[in-house]
Amino acid sequence: MLRKILLLIIFSFISNIYGQTDLDSIKCNLNVLLKFNNSLDSIDTDLAIGFFQTFDESCENKVEYSEWSNELLFKFLENDPTKFILVLSIKAGYDLDFLFKNLESPIHDSFNLEKMYSEVENIDMDNYIKEEVLKRINIAKSNR
Repeated sequence: MLRKILLLIIFSFISNIYGQTDLDSIKCNLNVLLKFNNSLDSIDTDLAIGFFQTFDESCENKVEYSEWSNELLFKFLENDPTKFILVLSIKAGYDLDFLFKNLESPIHDSFNLEKMYSEVENIDMDNYIKEEVLKRINIAKSNR
């Protein structure tokens, strides 16, 4: 009986160390950003979900992650605004507040925010996410 309890404790300990949920291990994950970056021309839904799941307030002080994820966020919005809105609307464990905060502050001035706004506005969909993205692009434009 003692042996079973000891095995249960050891198993629980190992599970806690190595058995993080996928969502916990994906936060701030540079490998996900690398894979996303290498697939910018052909982003599928699963990859986009994984990318959005990397965003978390705990990443804010991780400079390399913060800059690169922000740049990729705007590249994704620029390259495929419809997929951006559709996947963001899935809300698969995203930190929406942190994602929206990133949309308010593009890391580069090279992004054409006017064009992004226009393309998002023309997406044939009416939902909260689309409206929030438009609102955040407007904030980004006014911050320039």
